[in-house]
Amino acid sequence: MNDKITITKDGVDTIYVREDKIMQNTGVGLYRDFKFCGLDWQVIDEDAETTTLLAKFCLNKEIIKEVFASDEYDSDYDVKFSDNSSEWRWKNSIIRKRLNDKFLKMLNKEQLVPMTTTIWLNGESSTTKDYVRLLTLDEIQRLPKSVKESKAQYYFWSLSPYRFSSGYAGVFIVYTPGYLSYNDVSGSGAVAPVIKLKNCTLKKCE
Repeated sequence: MNDKITITKDGVDTIYVREDKIMQNTGVGLYRDFKFCGLDWQVIDEDAETTTLLAKFCLNKEIIKEVFASDEYDSDYDVKFSDNSSEWRWKNSIIRKRLNDKFLKMLNKEQLVPMTTTIWLNGESSTTKDYVRLLTLDEIQRLPKSVKESKAQYYFWSLSPYRFSSGYAGVFIVYTPGYLSYNDVSGSGAVAPVIKLKNCTLKKCE
């Protein structure tokens, strides 16, 4: 596997290295553990009004079986990004639909803040508004290696596209040793959800 991944956006090549060389934000409290609705999370961003959480562990097989249809995951309980090999857009992904439906029902929606996300590929943009989503490529680049290593599965999906060519689409994934790669959307990967909470109602679910 190459040590670097190059992605072209609007004619500009950006190189992402496999090793985690970006300095982490060492602000007090960032990356601390947090319990919400019976699940373990890690704080990855916060401001005066909101706190963004990443699942500390990828969704286990019990949750996968509850949230996804049986033909959407494999024997390791890893999930397809899309049934359509050419669909790189997060807005049309299987994972997005399930996270914002059955998985969302496991959370306290009243405490959540919708997140607007725009991704680009080959000059085309796609914008979504979600209560639950996956990590973006920018967020992954900012995470310390220790946070990425805490995931139990071998690798997990992001929502950011890597490429689309010859009818096949690829999306960035994160290997738990902490480096980036990509997988075809019709392949499978683990799921690590991201949510945003209102600080004024920060508390455990009853």
